[in-house]
Amino acid sequence: MTLFEFTFAIKKNKNTYLAHFSQALNIGAGVILLPLVLRFFDPEQIKLWFVFITLGGLAQLFEFGFHPTLVRNIAYIFSGAQNLDKVGLPDFDSTKTNRLLLIALANSAKIVYRTIALFTLLAMLIAGSIYINSLITNHDALYPVLVSWTLFSVGVAVNFYYGYANGIIFGRGDLNSYYYSIVISKALFIILTALLIYLDFGLLSLGLSSLFSSIAGRFFSISRLGFKLQTSQTEEMKNLCHKLIKVLTHNAMKLGVVQLAGFFVVRGSILIASSYLSVDQSASYSLTLTLFIVLSTISTTYFQMEIPKIINFSAEGSKEKMVSALGKSVLISYLLFFFGFCVIAIFGQRLIEAAGGNVTVLDTSYIIAIGIIMLLEMNHGIFAYMLTTFNQVPFFYSSILTGVAVPLLSIFLVHRFGLWGIIFSQCFVQILYNNWKWPHEALNKIGVGYCNLLNVGYCALIKR
Repeated sequence: MTLFEFTFAIKKNKNTYLAHFSQALNIGAGVILLPLVLRFFDPEQIKLWFVFITLGGLAQLFEFGFHPTLVRNIAYIFSGAQNLDKVGLPDFDSTKTNRLLLIALANSAKIVYRTIALFTLLAMLIAGSIYINSLITNHDALYPVLVSWTLFSVGVAVNFYYGYANGIIFGRGDLNSYYYSIVISKALFIILTALLIYLDFGLLSLGLSSLFSSIAGRFFSISRLGFKLQTSQTEEMKNLCHKLIKVLTHNAMKLGVVQLAGFFVVRGSILIASSYLSVDQSASYSLTLTLFIVLSTISTTYFQMEIPKIINFSAEGSKEKMVSALGKSVLISYLLFFFGFCVIAIFGQRLIEAAGGNVTVLDTSYIIAIGIIMLLEMNHGIFAYMLTTFNQVPFFYSSILTGVAVPLLSIFLVHRFGLWGIIFSQCFVQILYNNWKWPHEALNKIGVGYCNLLNVGYCALIKR
């Protein structure tokens, strides 16, 4: 595929509606199935259902930053990169795609993801099974529960094993295929789970649907690769794969630590609230924060779609196009977040009541504070991600420090100020450095002012 074909593929395959639909399924699968779970499961099964889902989400951290690293390097190759390094941009030749480098990177990614899948499977089958066993009060149900957990664990491992395929098709700009794989997997998961729950399969419905939907989604991704991996490797290919594994793991490990730190900064507050606040206030905070986390994910979907294009423009040296794409993405993220913020603040409680929930969202003052914090988080997250497109992770150490400081300060202040202590802790620590530092660094790296970026983004948006 030439650079022209790559750029054309990006433009042709850009599908915002498909992207948001896939994100809605990705985020809302559990919510869609919840009424069936509450109707057909007994309290013990409901508890274990949430444990399965939570542990499955925790297992996603084992991916440890390899997906964005693979996406970035694949985009480099389709933009004409002739080599890949641990730090800094590679050498580009926009007239050709280095097919040997592409196949070597794909083979290297497959080895990395195979290792992650094996580690995840062992961790879930050993540590996870021990934990689940400790939760079961009816020991007659132990065998079917562990069978369900085993199938569920294998499904998660399958997702990891073939995870390299999604990274490749996303990195080369084939966004339709990427989002279709998510839609196929999640839609099949919802349909199978609902059917099996109705047929009284209990928790086995979660295990079976997880396994089959993972296989279906990943095999679709494999079919969309567009090239075959080289099974019989020459000595040159083996040496290149060995080098590329080091390239992948260098920044991926850093990004993994950053993701873990981010988990403690944002989601760790839920655990602290559960430990130190009343049940009602903790539940309300967890609900409100979760709504804003979902809003941030939806708001940045367009930016995520534009990443391959931004990398491509950077490789071409097309600064104006890169600034236009980034500015438009940032502006769309702001607009979506502001709209969602208004919905949560004005209609949040009514929507929860309409859905049959018996938990309330927080008062307006809390919603405004959390909304501002999450907007700043989303903003510096966008610009920090932008810095990684230059094959750098300059925010590694500050993320670790923040990941430690926010929980510690929250635990200290929650005793004196309650929920406001938790909210203030995240706001204070982040605004001291991360919230302003990484947008400032990214804009300096690109060579554009903030107001100019938004102005260019606005012009690109109204021309659409």
